[in-house]
Amino acid sequence: MTWFEGAIDIKGHFDGDAYREFGSLAEDFQAHLQGDDGERYTPRGVLPGSN
Repeated sequence: MTWFEGAIDIKGHFDGDAYREFGSLAEDFQAHLQGDDGERYTPRGVLPGSN
């Protein structure tokens, strides 16, 4: 997991729903959570059209 220019990037395999945990953290930092392919996540899931 890295945080750079307002975005938290996570790479690799995570058990469970990583976007739920990390999405809340990103919101707390007013950042964006991006997956391996650039898709953006919130605690509720992937944002449509974000990749």
